[in-house]
Amino acid sequence: MSNPIDKIYQEIISSMKNGYSKADVLKDFYSSMDFSTMKLEVKDYGFDFLETMEKAGIIVEYVELKGLIHKYKLKNIKPVYQKYLLEQHIEQSGNVCGYYHKTHNNVFSFNLDNSHNENNTELTIEMRTAVQVIRKYLNEVGIEPLIINSGRGYHIHTRLDKPVSNEKIQKFMISVTARTQVTIKDLGMDVAKVIFNNYPGKDTRIGSLRLFGSDHIKNQVFSHVCTKQGVLNERDSWIYFADYINKHTITEEQLDKAIIDIEDILFVGAED
Repeated sequence: MSNPIDKIYQEIISSMKNGYSKADVLKDFYSSMDFSTMKLEVKDYGFDFLETMEKAGIIVEYVELKGLIHKYKLKNIKPVYQKYLLEQHIEQSGNVCGYYHKTHNNVFSFNLDNSHNENNTELTIEMRTAVQVIRKYLNEVGIEPLIINSGRGYHIHTRLDKPVSNEKIQKFMISVTARTQVTIKDLGMDVAKVIFNNYPGKDTRIGSLRLFGSDHIKNQVFSHVCTKQGVLNERDSWIYFADYINKHTITEEQLDKAIIDIEDILFVGAED
């Protein structure tokens, strides 16, 4: 009997031969992001790169140098260069970070990092517990999240079939985050060991999040998908990521129900 995941893989490979690439999968998943603006994290660029961007008509809004890591915020990126930079991301020649839309988004993400007092390359018990608790609450309100090991923490995504107002998304995420923090405290753990950042945030001009599909620029850890059965390898992570779009994308109506349901869970927890 053939392995179902191999069948899915062959379907994805077939679609890519027909012009549908991994870069297209990323654009489909993060469809509300404006890829004419990106933050790029690389090790081997510099003045030559800046000159190339200028010739391509790309605006370099700012440059940040931290050791060997160069960070660029790029604007006015034409589609052909968007594809090139996404392919560089996929080939692990650098990281592309996307900016969430300022008013409406089709993806919302919990970004969990170790606190600065912890070893950023080691996932603490508090971190692993936070991921399990968020998954538990999302499952309880009918959402199957996409959980990705970011290299020093986790990105926990939910995808919607159309952009939804940031106000509605933030209301839900704040409720989930608050309940998660209370639960960690109730388990006797130090919640301060985990940094919680929600995307989209209040100011979408500032925050960007690394897209799935590359190595972490510092520790070279691939963004593996984490399922209930375990951590997937790189190939199977791409398969799961592409398949997630069809299997686990939710509607705005499902989000509306989840907002009500999570508030009921918070209320019950407060009464306990």
